[in-house]
Amino acid sequence: MKKQTQLKVVNVVVALLFIVQAGSGMAHSFIPDQVFVIHGYTGFAFAIFVVLHLILNWTWIRSNLFKNRKPDPVKS
Repeated sequence: MKKQTQLKVVNVVVALLFIVQAGSGMAHSFIPDQVFVIHGYTGFAFAIFVVLHLILNWTWIRSNLFKNRKPDPVKS
């Protein structure tokens, strides 16, 4: 599978897991504890998929955040 295809799948899964996490977190007072168990499982899955997202985007992250910044001679 191509990296771009993997990233599209991971992004969709991260978005869905985030929605489930936010929804179950906000509705914690209104849902039974037996249903709230899903919050723990989706939280674990969310963390794994966020790490996958970072791995797939690492080239972009490195090129944009860790640039070799040379001092601007005009500002000196």
